[in-house]
Amino acid sequence: MVNINELVDVAGAVQSKRVFWDQEVYEQELERVFGRCWLFLTHESQIPQPGDFVTAYMGEDKVIVVRQRDGSIKVFLNS
Repeated sequence: MVNINELVDVAGAVQSKRVFWDQEVYEQELERVFGRCWLFLTHESQIPQPGDFVTAYMGEDKVIVVRQRDGSIKVFLNS
């Protein structure tokens, strides 16, 4: 497991180039960021009418965000 603290110097505002290409860092981001946090997928103004939808990604998972007939918004995994 990569120790992110060794790759990022917060005080000096410097980070290793490794954070951009390392597979282990990427996998940790998928787990720790995309797997645990709320994610912005779209703004409700982009799907104003029932049946309107947008597609987006949550990490590596493609999803569909849909305005329902009752006005609610649902997100479905597009597998």
